[in-house]
Amino acid sequence: MLAVDPLGCDLARGRASDIQVVRLEFPQRVTSSAAVRQVLVDLVRTARG
Repeated sequence: MLAVDPLGCDLARGRASDIQVVRLEFPQRVTSSAAVRQVLVDLVRTARG
């Protein structure tokens, strides 16, 4: 995770010479680290089915 703000976070993968960055938009605005954690947990649960 490169950066996080109330609307989402930027994720990166790869090596220094070939980094891929994607934006993950949150389903709702978050205003605390606890809220970010909960949104990420919920997204993982949804992805896993």
